[in-house]
Amino acid sequence: NRKKVYEYFEKGQNIIIEKTFVHGVYFILEGKVKVFKSGVNDKDQILRLAKTGDILGHRGINQKKFPISATALTETHLCLIEMNDFLMLLKTNPGLTFQLMLFFADQLNFSETRVRDQAQFSVRQKVADALLKIKDVFNPGDENPFIGAEFSRRDISDLAGTTKEQVSKHFSDFIDEELIETYGKEIKFINPQGIRKIINEPNT
Repeated sequence: NRKKVYEYFEKGQNIIIEKTFVHGVYFILEGKVKVFKSGVNDKDQILRLAKTGDILGHRGINQKKFPISATALTETHLCLIEMNDFLMLLKTNPGLTFQLMLFFADQLNFSETRVRDQAQFSVRQKVADALLKIKDVFNPGDENPFIGAEFSRRDISDLAGTTKEQVSKHFSDFIDEELIETYGKEIKFINPQGIRKIINEPNT
């Protein structure tokens, strides 16, 4: 409590910038964040979506510079703990260290599964999978049909590993198939089971 610093970020504001010096780790008190790496031709790759209660900046542990960027998707309130203080906390709190180890294991499993899916999924499956990932993070369950965050076609393409044009094409298909409805950047699931079924479609 003595060491933590509260910070506020507006929607669209950078929280972490790739290749800047590591200064600490963040805990999201309230808000939604995308974590991404920059690629060629200004094409980003969204690695992870984070919400209230999640941690940011942990990829900077044992690094001099951050290997990722993070941007607020909504108004976001964070708690910052400087890296030296956080490392000291890990050394003196075995419970926290154990939980962080489990978190890293989950993240590694997620990354390995995603590499497989990116290699094997069709573009249609990638777009459907991206929509499900967003909803599972920000608005899980079928009670509320909305995806839970405003995402541009560009953001979805960065998460799916495809192009904005392909996202728009498959959105049109999903709308025609009565799977989703769109209201600008708002996306509503009409048939979530139908979207999930796409993931298991055989590739031809």
